[in-house]
Amino acid sequence: MLESNKTATVIVNWNGYADTIGCLYSLCKSGVDINDIIVVDNNSTNNSIKEIREHFPRVNIIESDINGGFSYGCNLGIKYALIHNYSFVWLLNNDTLVLPDTLSKMVSYANDTGAKIVGCTVRDIAFPYNLQLLGGGFVNFFNGTTQLNLKEDAAGMTFISGASMLVRSEIFSDIGLFDEGYTMYWEDVEFCVRAKRHGHSLGAAFDALVLHKEGGSVGRRSLLKARYITLSTRRFFRQTTKLWLLPVMYQQLGRSIMSIKRGEYEYLQVIWL
Repeated sequence: MLESNKTATVIVNWNGYADTIGCLYSLCKSGVDINDIIVVDNNSTNNSIKEIREHFPRVNIIESDINGGFSYGCNLGIKYALIHNYSFVWLLNNDTLVLPDTLSKMVSYANDTGAKIVGCTVRDIAFPYNLQLLGGGFVNFFNGTTQLNLKEDAAGMTFISGASMLVRSEIFSDIGLFDEGYTMYWEDVEFCVRAKRHGHSLGAAFDALVLHKEGGSVGRRSLLKARYITLSTRRFFRQTTKLWLLPVMYQQLGRSIMSIKRGEYEYLQVIWL
């Protein structure tokens, strides 16, 4: 039986123990019970598990024997939460910090509005704390681009950002877990599109704040990141629209033009192959 408002916080770690430890400290300082936090280690190649356990010996750590990607890691944590009858699952990037009332405001919003997937305000982790997004954003199914929401209006949003995504547990029995065909990027978008097409609503608690470092796993710009974006973009539009080739081509062309302008010709190969 689900316990009302009981929330499991799921954090996926891959070689990023310093960020994860900072995130855990902020969660505990905010009042989140350490027993309700699930750290999924995606087969880190450094001392992540040892370092995290030294700081938080009581935290639940799921040690994956493979790095199956972000979706895979999230699903391990979600399965644990469902087995232990949590009403909500809060998917939180490891390179984030939370405020004392972040989770309570998101849960209150979900209960007050009936929204099944809830986001929040996300700002840069460093001063001057520039706005990254409000809840999530929108997908243009014509040109293959996304636009982050920067207005305090959740109407029509296509997705909630996976940097901070509160999900009511009942959704998973209806639409399934995250698609593990995504190694990184677009998995949160696909999950939300799938949820909306099954009649579930999205929303955002704009008064709840998360601070986000961004780019912690593969860096802000890298060939690996570009390759993951390419593969995930193709997968997403193939799954969600019959005319998938049009947005894919538009998006890859736009990224190619930007790479040429920057003189980053090595990016062209990972964008088109």
